[in-house]
Amino acid sequence: MCQKGNIRTKILALVTILLFLLATGKSSYASFTIQDEKKLGKEFYEKLKNKGLLIKNPKVNDYINKIGQNILSHTNKSPFHFTFSVIKSSGINAFATPGGYIYVYEGLIKLVENESQLAGVLSHEMAHVKSRHIAQIIEKSQKLSLATLVAILAGAFLGGGGEGTAAIASFSMATATTLNLKYSREHEEEADRKGMSYLVSTGYDGRAMLNFLRIMRRYEFYSNSIPSYFLTHPGTSDRIRYLDGLLQTTYKKRGVKSI
Repeated sequence: MCQKGNIRTKILALVTILLFLLATGKSSYASFTIQDEKKLGKEFYEKLKNKGLLIKNPKVNDYINKIGQNILSHTNKSPFHFTFSVIKSSGINAFATPGGYIYVYEGLIKLVENESQLAGVLSHEMAHVKSRHIAQIIEKSQKLSLATLVAILAGAFLGGGGEGTAAIASFSMATATTLNLKYSREHEEEADRKGMSYLVSTGYDGRAMLNFLRIMRRYEFYSNSIPSYFLTHPGTSDRIRYLDGLLQTTYKKRGVKSI
């Protein structure tokens, strides 16, 4: 079986197991606590690791973790212990799950032009976690079952890639509808604003976040396909304008060294 087929099989098995295990738990979350975030995030991470979907290369993992932990040391304290992992996929995506778990696809790492851009991606995802954006989405929904919460994570992980089609199709229409995890414009602006602050405070070039989005736009144009990253991070044009505005105002006033 080809590598893509193996990945598809593992993902389908992972989703099935998660749905079975968690569907038997508490029926819904009216209030999604920090402990709930930690539990769900850890469960998902362990399943990914056990199914062999995460890169095991020590050099790659040390490199990603070093960047992530360095950025984290320049931010406010968080109730979460952050874990940075690389997913075995040529897809162009990065996402964060509840509890401090941040994932970057191999394909995205190969696409960025420098470490600052990769650090910008991690900073943005860290801001989503520290701002508890997914918890806010879940709390607003209130009727989401644990099975659906896992489906949402699976949807973010699969990210619209080819290997995700069959798994998503197996969910009911109701689940597929709630599975559509997209951050709001307010969420994205907050993550960009805080992420930019983390990035600059750590000593990276603040323009890297803006340049990364422009690279993604070029990739979308020349590949004639929508990168998975855009499916969970909407409003790219708005984000480009917002980041450009930050660079022209807030960070420009601090001097060239700040960007």
